[in-house]
Amino acid sequence: MACDECDKSRAMGYKFCIKCGQSFAASAPVPVHTVERKGPFDESVLEKIVIPSMIVIFIACIASAAVVLMDFNATLEFFGKDGVTPWIYFFAFFKPFVLSGAAAQAFWVFLAVVLIACIVLFFFDSREAFRFNSGDYMEKTRKTPLFWVGLLLGSTLMIEIIMNLVFTAIGMGITTPGGLIDMDLEESLKAFTFAAVWEEVMFRMVMFGLPITIIALASREKGALKNLFGGFGASKMSIFFLIFSTILFAVAHVDSWGVMKIFTVCIGGFVMGYTYMRFGIHVSIVCHMINDYAMVWSLGLGEIVAGLLLLGIFGLGLLNIPLLFKKTMKGIRKAKTLPATHFAVAAIDVPEPQPEPVQENVIRDDVQEEFFEGEIPEADDPEVQDDNQGPRID
Repeated sequence: MACDECDKSRAMGYKFCIKCGQSFAASAPVPVHTVERKGPFDESVLEKIVIPSMIVIFIACIASAAVVLMDFNATLEFFGKDGVTPWIYFFAFFKPFVLSGAAAQAFWVFLAVVLIACIVLFFFDSREAFRFNSGDYMEKTRKTPLFWVGLLLGSTLMIEIIMNLVFTAIGMGITTPGGLIDMDLEESLKAFTFAAVWEEVMFRMVMFGLPITIIALASREKGALKNLFGGFGASKMSIFFLIFSTILFAVAHVDSWGVMKIFTVCIGGFVMGYTYMRFGIHVSIVCHMINDYAMVWSLGLGEIVAGLLLLGIFGLGLLNIPLLFKKTMKGIRKAKTLPATHFAVAAIDVPEPQPEPVQENVIRDDVQEEFFEGEIPEADDPEVQDDNQGPRID
């Protein structure tokens, strides 16, 4: 109810009476608080489902490293007796030499050291995923290799399993090569560690990274040799070589697995190529290792441990397929806007542009800071005055 001071307060321009506190607004605005409801298929919700997959991938890496270290000496002796042939692939397999004895054992040491080092680097690059108390945990985690391997590996393996079931139903099933059946632990470690490391060297570093490196060298890019180890990012050029190396990777499996294997291997090869392009060779090696190490886990740690790991990878991978689809569609839409190359082509004999002359003593240091932030103060701003002037009295 109005008091005797309301009219005076209103006349003086107050929004309320200074005596009784009566508001002069027709109706006081009531703040409306809205809560954004996120559906089950919202991307931010789906990303949280990847966290259990990340935990399984972490355990799988530890389990793989444990088997390699526990059976290192026995596998070392096996390499010395059995020998090894580091093949070279260029649209066909070439086997220029065979390693035996101490040379074969040195090659096993090389494979084991590279594999363990890649796991360590993989964890180091994913260190933000282990900082659970971070306020922006998901924002930082989604940029780590562990997040992307957790998302990509299980979901694509489930897609491959579904494709295999379809092929089997139409009478075109994929038959496992006889040489991969009834292996002992040393044989499986030799076969699958060789595949994880050497195939990545051949199909990712040589077929993918080497052309990128050559073009970078020709373009006079600084640190061009780093491209050989991946992590150079996406561009139209790198996408082309990603597809090219993936096709070669799939075709290389035809002799052992049959023609239908091309379709499933293309999916896995694309995933490994993507992780190589985005993060580096160490991540694609870890991805390849987990993809191939099921028999190693079974023989080295027991069928129960191997079964639980595979159940976690496949089961959680099935849940991650919707997010995989969303990320894939987003990537396809962005592909058109990618630059031609991930580095600037060096210009030859083109003079560098010279900076324009800057007039001195025109803008003070404190004003320059605002200028380079994109904010130019008005000329009559009372805070921007000549140093020789006194304070302005309005």
